[in-house]
Amino acid sequence: MKCEKHNIEYTKKYGWKDRYCPECERELIEKREKEQEEYERKNGKMKYKTTIMKEFDITKNQIEEAIRKKILTKIEEIANPYYKSMSSILLNDKEVKEKLNEIKKLPKFSNEEYERKKLYQIRKKARDEIEFYCEECDEFIRALPGSQAFESYFHGEIPKEKAIGLLKKAHIRHVHTDYDAIREEEYEKNRKIGLSWEEAHHEAKIKARQEINI
Repeated sequence: MKCEKHNIEYTKKYGWKDRYCPECERELIEKREKEQEEYERKNGKMKYKTTIMKEFDITKNQIEEAIRKKILTKIEEIANPYYKSMSSILLNDKEVKEKLNEIKKLPKFSNEEYERKKLYQIRKKARDEIEFYCEECDEFIRALPGSQAFESYFHGEIPKEKAIGLLKKAHIRHVHTDYDAIREEEYEKNRKIGLSWEEAHHEAKIKARQEINI
């Protein structure tokens, strides 16, 4: 086929892309892109809530409060592209920009978030109190998440000195010995002979502690 406008010969195949010559198609795409840009300039662009938070330096709570107070009204709820059971919120960037001063006056965090942050700082201080220096690692060691010794110290069940002693023993056992390798090997053996997960884990732990007596 021949495009009279551009004086181009082209082969028409099946499919919508072949309705136009390459130059007509390029011009059509450019036209649509310009129309979209003009529309977004006038009406704003719908963006994910997380994108809006980063772009305008506002928090999740400020956005939620702005929606609740009807400050923001141009909202779309769509299916979350990563988690099918959840939804995502789209906000109009032009509306957010116009209402930004009003939004930024809203509380950055909810009461629950303030309480979580407060608790985090208290727990951080407790971790600071029982960290210790390991000469072999040449660094200070902090209690790992899920540490029973830390939780016992944090809840006032054991004194500081005992918590540090337990953390040192655990650190040496797991980092500077073959304890974990022995336990894993023994666990695999126990599973092969038919022990349940709990039994295999328990027996492997006993065996590892017998061989690594710390």
